[in-house]
Amino acid sequence: MAAFYFKQHCVEKTGVEPIDSWGLSTYYFETDEQLNVIRQLQLFENDKVLKYDTKYVNDRFGGLSEIQLKINEFADYRIDKNEFVQLWETSHYKKFPEIVCTHDIVWGQPRLDGSRLAVGDIVSLVDTYHEDINVVLNDFELSLQQVRQALHYCKDLECKKTNLKSSATIVC
Repeated sequence: MAAFYFKQHCVEKTGVEPIDSWGLSTYYFETDEQLNVIRQLQLFENDKVLKYDTKYVNDRFGGLSEIQLKINEFADYRIDKNEFVQLWETSHYKKFPEIVCTHDIVWGQPRLDGSRLAVGDIVSLVDTYHEDINVVLNDFELSLQQVRQALHYCKDLECKKTNLKSSATIVC
């Protein structure tokens, strides 16, 4: 499978907080042969990073581009594979920014930040109401991205990777 790599500087802010306060950014894309984005980095002036791939597609800050790149628009932005891979491997981004673990809330289970709703509960609700996800979204005032994060968190077995004994507040 052939892959292509691109780098594009943004000359405007997003207009969305808190991202606007992070400054201007540079996008890095890895695409397949048809120029569908399969991995994406967004590096900001304040050194914050957003990082998405086909397994982790979105969160409250943004998401993987769903738009196929056009070669006539991106030809001048091609970069070497090594530049992309080095950035991908050295940049750090909390993969599940809305999921936290604290020993004194829901017995230390992973939960949505700012709530007492455990990730496992969300997964159970989705399983129970699998025919109508809108019931879960509406009844529990959840966004689709929060439900996706919970499902991906469990799918990736992140709870098994989290050491709940290391501190009082753990960012999962």
